[in-house]
Amino acid sequence: MFGHGVFTRRSGWLRHHGGKARWGNGALALLCNTLPTGAILTVLILTLGPISGAHFNPAVSTAMALRGDLAARSTAIYIAAQVVPSTALVR
Repeated sequence: MFGHGVFTRRSGWLRHHGGKARWGNGALALLCNTLPTGAILTVLILTLGPISGAHFNPAVSTAMALRGDLAARSTAIYIAAQVVPSTALVR
């Protein structure tokens, strides 16, 4: 939950401030927003993946359930744990 909250908070900040880039070049602003977001996600997956299976997105949990790697009850708990914190962080 912590990792998903950090990622959601960081990507929201980037989206908010990305539109106010000082360079005046939308493509450059998008690139400068995408690289740190990807880097943060990579760090979160490598750090927290062994602990939680890197279930930072409901799509990951759903895919694991469809493959039979995650029980229905666990899937519901993971999805609730993913959606509630990210929803709480949105202003």
